[in-house]
Formats: sequence, C-alpha cells, structure tokens
Amino acid sequence: MCSSKSKQKIKVLIGIDDIYTSEKIAACFKYRDPYEVVLDDSDISSSVDLDYDLYWLEYEYLNFEKLIKPSKKVLFNSFCIRKGLIRKAQIAFYLRKYLSKVQSQLFKHVPETYVFELDYIDYLDEALNDCFEVEQALESNLSSKEGQSTKKFILKSSMTNKGAEILIFDTKKQLEDFFISRIENSEDEVLDLREWVIQSYIENPLKLRLYNNRKFHLRVYVLAVGNLKVYVYRDVLALFALEEYKIQSRIQGEKLDLKSHITNTCVQLEDIDKDSEQFANAEEECIKRFWDLDFDENKDKSAQKKNSIFAQIKYCVGEIFNCLHHEPTVFQPLENAFELYGFDFLIDEKYNCFFLEANAFPDFKQTGDMLHDIIDCLFYQTICVASDEFFGEAKICEPSQMISVYDKKASGKF
Repeated sequence: MCSSKSKQKIKVLIGIDDIYTSEKIAACFKYRDPYEVVLDDSDISSSVDLDYDLYWLEYEYLNFEKLIKPSKKVLFNSFCIRKGLIRKAQIAFYLRKYLSKVQSQLFKHVPETYVFELDYIDYLDEALNDCFEVEQALESNLSSKEGQSTKKFILKSSMTNKGAEILIFDTKKQLEDFFISRIENSEDEVLDLREWVIQSYIENPLKLRLYNNRKFHLRVYVLAVGNLKVYVYRDVLALFALEEYKIQSRIQGEKLDLKSHITNTCVQLEDIDKDSEQFANAEEECIKRFWDLDFDENKDKSAQKKNSIFAQIKYCVGEIFNCLHHEPTVFQPLENAFELYGFDFLIDEKYNCFFLEANAFPDFKQTGDMLHDIIDCLFYQTICVASDEFFGEAKICEPSQMISVYDKKASGKF
C-alpha cells in the first residue's frame, strides 16, 4: 500500500551525465507517490546543503564530506572507498590474500592473475622478474615447436574498462612492443598508466553452435546496500563477439584478431554508424538474455547448465564481498549508501565460471533498445531494495529478481 499523499515527500536529486540512464532512473520514481524527483543538468557538485533526501549522482558530484556524516537522514548511490573492488590490480591482490588464509572454492573461479607495475620501458625486465611465472612461460614459448600451442596471457590496465588497453600475447617482445607503441603515442617517456594485471588467457571459452561459435561473456548486475547486503540481479546479459572465435596455436609473428576475442560491446560496435540499420542488427547479435540462450538442444539439459552457471556466479559474488568486507582501507560500505556494479564472468567449455572484473557505474545503455526492460526492472527493484527499505516505505512489489548472496554487518564504523 502506498503512503498517504499528505506525508512529506522524499526529495530525489538525479544527476547522471548519460541521458539514457538518468531518464530510466527518473521514470522508475514517476509513479511512486512518496518520491519527488529533480533531474538536474547544472553543476550539482555545488549542492552541499543536503537539500535532498536521496542523491543519485555521478561519483564526482557526490559531496562525501557531507553525505557520510549527514545532519539528517540521507541516502546516496555510491560508496566513497571501493577501489579494492573496481581496480583490477587491487582486487587481484586482495583475492590472493584472502585465498591464502581462507578455505574457499573461489580459487577455482579466478584466473591466475599477476600484478604488473611499469614506469619506464627500460625496466621491463625488472617488472617481469616480479611475475616470475609469466617470465618463465614466455621463455618456454620461444622454444615451442611449430604447431605446438603456447601459453598465452592477457594484459589489462588496472583502471580502464570498456575493452581499452588490452593485449593478448605469448612473447616478451609483444609485450615490449605494446609499451613502446604507447610511449611513441605519448609526449612523455613515463607511462601514464603504471598499474596493470597479467592474467592467464582462457583459450577454451564456451562457444554455442546456435550462435555461430562466437565467444561471449556474462554481464551480471550486482547491488550492494548499506553495511552490508549484496544482491545479484537475476536478469544476466550475454555479450557476444560478432566474429567466430578462433585461437591460434601461437601468436608469435602473427596479428591476432581481437574482434573475435574481446567481447566488450563498445569494441564490437565502435566502427559502426549508430544511426544505421547495420548497427541495430549488430547490436541484436551482440547482446542476448542469458536465460534465453540455447545451451543444448534438450531444453531440460540447457536449463540445468544455466542454473549451474548462475549458482557459481552467486557463490563468487558472495565470496568476493566477504573477502573485501574486512579490508576497510580499500572497501568501505556505508549504512546510508548503495551502489550498482557490473560484474563480468567468462564461461569455459566445461561450464566453469571465471570472475574477470567488477565495474562501478557500468554502461547501462549496452542493453540496447530491444532489452531495455532489463534496465527498467533493475532500477525499479534497486529502489525497492535500497531506498524503500531505508526510508521505511512499503514496497509496491516484491524485488524477486534481486537474489541475496551476502548479508553481514562489518564490525566497527568507518
């Protein structure tokens, strides 16, 4: 039952730069009587007086100094400190630390990952010395025979996303050439991005015959609320490459076609005119509902495989937050905040699920026009779980798509 109209309104300020996202959020509040929404296009970073009850803003616009210790009941849409989750090098370090102390099956779902720091190209050898296993594998690759498969790695910048700054390699020279190229395109000999991760490349991703054997990864939306409840949104996206996946036995001396390997939607669609029919067709090919995928001609077997994958995802997300919940220097959940993340997972041909990375403020537009209802429901159920509960409002629907995977309160206050 909705609140009485005589009740004081809950004032909401929405300040998200992306129009698609801001309008979707605003639309979810439209028919909610307790809420009064303002869409603000001005410099809302100057809003320091806490004139609103709920702030849904870009991270840079949030006045954490006022919001963390507010003078009244206020809710906002991002934790201040969460670099331990969203920076690839940080999450790699803390997962390794966690798995060295705790008996957890999470180790089965994380690719071998090495933190790689490089300031100057002249120090490449020294940097690789800190990643001894990678260095040894690259040396071993040089002596591999013709036709013999080499050990491959993928290099990723710790802080960038959307498929940027990625290299798949199997020799030291490829790694060196990559950084030399970056310096040549820069005005400084010092690398602007110093922190990277090197991961073992998963060469055997699940390929579905009905989708032309194209590689795909899963985008899973995760909601973290307060200190701390975590939910996995059931409507998972499958993001496909447009080209059939092919892996070479070795990359040495050959150019690798990244379009069949990097499944980020922005990489797949970057060269296509957004107003063209080709873009609409490509978007439809790139983005699918996970639960609609045909994993097997037998529907029961297909459903079993998808349920198994989703169970692995839920387990991984819960364990990742359990790892970070006790690391307050890099992750501080706040009682009066919530945040939506985009978690990426890859499935191998044996239906094993691997956690790749987590993104704050994910690109919600990538669902496209055909699957916009996924985002509509995501925001609506986020309001039910995070805002309605915080302000004591009656939920007008059960957030059945939000699956609880973690519910523990951290000791102490940050």
